[in-house]
Amino acid sequence: MLRAKSCMQLLNDKDWDSLLRIRDPANRNGAISARVLLRLGLSRAMDRTVAPAEWDFSATAAQRPIVANGLPQIHFSVSHIDELAVVAISPNLNIGIDVESVDQTVAENVTAAFCHRDEKRAVGDLSDLQRTREFIRLWTLKEAYTKMMGLGHALDFKMIKFMLDPINLASADGCAAGAPTLFENFYVSLNHALFHASLAIEEPSRIAGATEVQIISLVDSAGEGAALVSPSCA
Repeated sequence: MLRAKSCMQLLNDKDWDSLLRIRDPANRNGAISARVLLRLGLSRAMDRTVAPAEWDFSATAAQRPIVANGLPQIHFSVSHIDELAVVAISPNLNIGIDVESVDQTVAENVTAAFCHRDEKRAVGDLSDLQRTREFIRLWTLKEAYTKMMGLGHALDFKMIKFMLDPINLASADGCAAGAPTLFENFYVSLNHALFHASLAIEEPSRIAGATEVQIISLVDSAGEGAALVSPSCA
């Protein structure tokens, strides 16, 4: 996507002003991809009544990115890691998304710092590889949930407790009450690397009508470096 001039032309001076402040090249490229993907996704969600280059963005007092005033108000969440960028978009529901590489090492002190005490007990007897993968699942779920709530890392991750298989938010001390949430997990395989993503969705019963989750890839499934997306077994 970064090699396509037409995609790069979707970004405006305001985009580049923030993107070029990112010093790490890999992180900057991921942020660029995410911003291009966001613009394309928003226009698709609005049946292209707003062109990708016409979107503008601002932020809440808590620094949550939102669509600027004067444009259709639509919920979105963005995450990127390495060469993968993911974007979640919803016309009606608050959402949050996060993606992380599964193929990484997680130190025990990191698990201790971000897991609820019951979660630590639940993964404590697993092998190193299994414990890492379960921690990645927990981490992406917490990131997605706090993004949906508009809190980010303002909420202590040790105060959020998830039960896995099936996924259930058991408790979230410090979050406003009355925020039931649905969660979707999926794996993405790209260039021989495996990633895990979590999507948090505001309880759709608050909104009239049915709710449908669609997963769309901009990568040609027959092309080199294609991304394969599979739902998690959970």
